[in-house]
Amino acid sequence: VTESTAKIVVTTTGGVFTYDGKAHGATVKVTGVPEGYQVKEATSSAAATDVTETAVPATCDTLVIMNAQGKDVTAKLNIEKKDGSITVTPAALKVVTPSGSKVYDGEPLTKAGSIAGFVNGETATFKTTG
Repeated sequence: VTESTAKIVVTTTGGVFTYDGKAHGATVKVTGVPEGYQVKEATSSAAATDVTETAVPATCDTLVIMNAQGKDVTAKLNIEKKDGSITVTPAALKVVTPSGSKVYDGEPLTKAGSIAGFVNGETATFKTTG
């Protein structure tokens, strides 16, 4: 008895995400599974939380396909893997600096400003000088 020679396609999809302080992963979709066969497991452990300079590869790490008799036959099948990637881009911050003036006294002019757009409880402090 031989296993099916039909092509099974395993597609791992990541994505492009704006930084939000959370981990972003990938999904795995298996198509072309012959009748009588069953995908027991198809997962990817790829994840990215912080801003990425290069895309994080997203691959299917675990794949288990069972035949009609309940036997793992993954290694005997015609499987084509299509990998994806995960990219995290910077979140936009809006910095507001007020204008101000004063009579020259040898000390820098300072004004409080504000920053909006932080996520996940992150903060920053700054002082404007002129």
